[in-house]
Amino acid sequence: MAKTQITIGITDAGVDIYSMTDGSKNKIELVSEQIKKTGYDEDYYVRLTDTLKKYMNSHPGAQNSTVTLVLPDGLIATDTISIPVAHGIKANDHVDITIKTLYKNISELKINKQQLAANKQTAIFSLTMLRNDIYTSFHKALSNAKLAPSVVTFTSNAAVDGAFAISSKTRNGTFLFLDIKEGRSIFAFVNKGRVVGYYPLPFGVEALSANRVMPEETLFNHATAELAVMNANERAKAKKITMDSADDDINENIDGEENDGGDDFEQAGAGINATQFESLPRRGARKLPKFMQRPTPVDEDEFVCENFRVFEKWALNLIRYNSSITAAGDIGEVVVNISDDYAFIFDKLKEERDENGVDFSKLDTKNEKDIVFDNLELYGGFFASQYNKNNNF
Repeated sequence: MAKTQITIGITDAGVDIYSMTDGSKNKIELVSEQIKKTGYDEDYYVRLTDTLKKYMNSHPGAQNSTVTLVLPDGLIATDTISIPVAHGIKANDHVDITIKTLYKNISELKINKQQLAANKQTAIFSLTMLRNDIYTSFHKALSNAKLAPSVVTFTSNAAVDGAFAISSKTRNGTFLFLDIKEGRSIFAFVNKGRVVGYYPLPFGVEALSANRVMPEETLFNHATAELAVMNANERAKAKKITMDSADDDINENIDGEENDGGDDFEQAGAGINATQFESLPRRGARKLPKFMQRPTPVDEDEFVCENFRVFEKWALNLIRYNSSITAAGDIGEVVVNISDDYAFIFDKLKEERDENGVDFSKLDTKNEKDIVFDNLELYGGFFASQYNKNNNF
């Protein structure tokens, strides 16, 4: 009888069902189904069950499959805590006490912990957390479809599992992993072969244009930030008008007529909220003075390399500003999962190694099929019981 492995990946759009028969990459199938979702409510789980039942009816051989459930990163909380080593108390016992102090809703959470580093004074632990009710609801939805997940993990963790399965030299390493897809990308912090944090980007390979420079401001809307700034400006304006109104002399114009602020005051006092705008336009590229501008690319490869700098910037900033993670192990490398078509980027980045202090290397996928490296987190689900086991729920 053929042995089938299934990874069920939950996405914003629906569910990806990724299967492999007899451990053969030539027998991998991906089925993506859309599920309308406004939140993880009861109706959503019913629709998920119905979608999975439909799949099972069309794939009778999947009844006895080994199943891994990969949840979105957004459902998982991560933390890194440093605790003083107390005399006579084991580090594991001390971290349990610290967790209970930090998280008042500990009874509502499934919490995994793993020690990253320790010395005579402190111990550093990584935590991953998932709400019990979400875990239970997903298990119930799959069980109602006659599927029993043996492992529950999350996207960035599974993507790194896939990298480990493809490239043995990445295993047990400490690095920042970057998986670039169409429309989205994810960073994952890896410490000695263990995922300890993640960060998503709302853009992907489309940013690597070969015919024009793509400023970051044009890649995605900063609507929340725009509204925050506009509201702050309006509140400041309202405060100024109110203070000015306290003095009648200031409220009189040259003709002696009172000026109460009129419509301007009403608008200022009301502020601005998201419902007043259907959408905010994307910001145009900032105009930098010439001395700050980089040379204009002259060919397609140069345009792509220039556009990759937005990913380089995010990677370097994540390494620099996450000292609680890097304290457990310096990160000197960024490993990138991207098509071989972009391999030339990394030759260019080697020239800048001395400048930024970090190596950028491409995950070796030259012998892999597109269905593998394009869906690394789903492929990694097959190996979730082998790697990063402490992050499984």
